[in-house]
Amino acid sequence: MDADVCATGRRLLKIAIVLSALMACGTRLAAQQQDVSNEVFQLRAIDVKGIHRYTQPEVVKLSGLSAGRAVRPADLDAAVNRMAASGLFEKVRYRYSTMGHDMTLTIDVAEASWTVPVVLDNFIWMTDEEVVDFVRQDVPSFDGTAPTLAGASDLIARALTKLLKARHLPGRINVTPQFQLATHTLQSYVFAVTDPAPAMCGVHIEGASAIAERDLVATLRSAAGGGYSRYYVSHAAKGTLTDMYHRRGYWRAAFDAPAARVAAASSGCSGADVSLRVTEGERYAWDHAEWRGATVLPTATLDGLLDMKAGDVADASRIDAGLREIANVYGEQGYIGQIAAYVPRLDDAGRRAIFEITVSEGPQFRMGTLKFVGISDADADKLRKKWKLKPGDVYDASYAGKFVREHMMYTKPGANGLQRSARMVSQPDATTHLVNIQVVFD
Repeated sequence: MDADVCATGRRLLKIAIVLSALMACGTRLAAQQQDVSNEVFQLRAIDVKGIHRYTQPEVVKLSGLSAGRAVRPADLDAAVNRMAASGLFEKVRYRYSTMGHDMTLTIDVAEASWTVPVVLDNFIWMTDEEVVDFVRQDVPSFDGTAPTLAGASDLIARALTKLLKARHLPGRINVTPQFQLATHTLQSYVFAVTDPAPAMCGVHIEGASAIAERDLVATLRSAAGGGYSRYYVSHAAKGTLTDMYHRRGYWRAAFDAPAARVAAASSGCSGADVSLRVTEGERYAWDHAEWRGATVLPTATLDGLLDMKAGDVADASRIDAGLREIANVYGEQGYIGQIAAYVPRLDDAGRRAIFEITVSEGPQFRMGTLKFVGISDADADKLRKKWKLKPGDVYDASYAGKFVREHMMYTKPGANGLQRSARMVSQPDATTHLVNIQVVFD
């Protein structure tokens, strides 16, 4: 055999032996790793990195682990998943080291930001401070706010459920996220006891004289419903009840937050006695309006349409009615998106109110297409000839109503011999500034 060929053969044999050895080593390492993943270790120490708001014992409690217990590496995944599901952390990671049968665990976290107010809606059996203290036992650093992350509200709800059971109280916990409509951002979490909710038993409003207390109470009960809800009572007081004062010229009227206590057993009502305090302030008379942003209609026309005279009671309902009339006139000139908002400037010395009214006129719209749906072409042509607005004409928002009154008495008998009703649908196009009209016969 050739010497070079023999040398080559010996080299190939050495390479094969080395590869076999490496493969055997890899097989042993893989087997060892598999053994480690199934092996039981004693968890000797847990170290938490990245905490600022929470304490290390609080985080360890959330994980469900504890030093000294027996664990497998798979148990660590479950612990981290529990922590992530709590909604209290932006990120959760872990690493561990072993020496013999001992394990040391390190958990790295990034804490979530606590920015969402929590409303404890109808926990009438205890103070807010008592509720917060109880929840904090299961929700680290709870202070009446919550993180935005999914899971945080569930964690708080579980703690509140635990509170009901500890106090032997009926009901269940319901959580309602409240969003800001324009931006769809989370504004608050409202936690309430439901099924059953505590009833709103007695209601008392202190400080009321300009409006009879019974009228305020009746309106409040109607607005808030039968069950007690601090959230809805507060909103009704700031909205509906305050509007009642504004209609009488009391523009500084303000309500304190409602207070509630458990109704006396002798009342026969299982729920809350609710009290509100109102500071009415003085009554204001109309002085004048200061207009902002109006270019289509002159100030004199706006003042005339508003129909408020100096010395009149600064009645919000009259002001609102005047602004609706102004909107109608704008609509007749194609400004169908016109809106107006006002802010009172109060003169306490003279008890007069100047109203700064800002008008947003929007674009002018014109007539687009006209379609009749659900009737024959011949019948549609008859009605189309009666429609006076031509494509491209300035759109008159009042014309549709006039057309209905004058011409929409027309109906076509249905198959069952009954008269068919018609409805008019306007479809403004924000891009072309055209209003397309459909008259639909049902």
